[in-house]
Amino acid sequence: MRILFRQPPNRNTQNTFKMIYLCHGSSMLPTFSKLGLVRIKKSKEYKTGDIISLKTLDKKYHCHRIVEINNQWVSTKGDNLEQQWYEIQVPLKNIGGKVIWSYPKKRLR
Repeated sequence: MRILFRQPPNRNTQNTFKMIYLCHGSSMLPTFSKLGLVRIKKSKEYKTGDIISLKTLDKKYHCHRIVEINNQWVSTKGDNLEQQWYEIQVPLKNIGGKVIWSYPKKRLR
């Protein structure tokens, strides 16, 4: 994923950073299309089933769905059934935010 746009927080409200990413991988097919756009927003709380942006230990960004979460780590997986082996586990601090919007429009479950 590549950041296309970064909106700083509005100092008059409690809004947090919002970012728009270009998705270019296939791990989230069919939920997100290749070269689709997603909007990410920081959240105070994440739960199983949320689609998040995360930074892996090799400093690459991915969008994946949370499959397990505890006090320190989150385990995620893409929606592409042909890539079931591709699971990522990272510290909670590596979560960039929750996907709140996508284009082309897809249902985020």
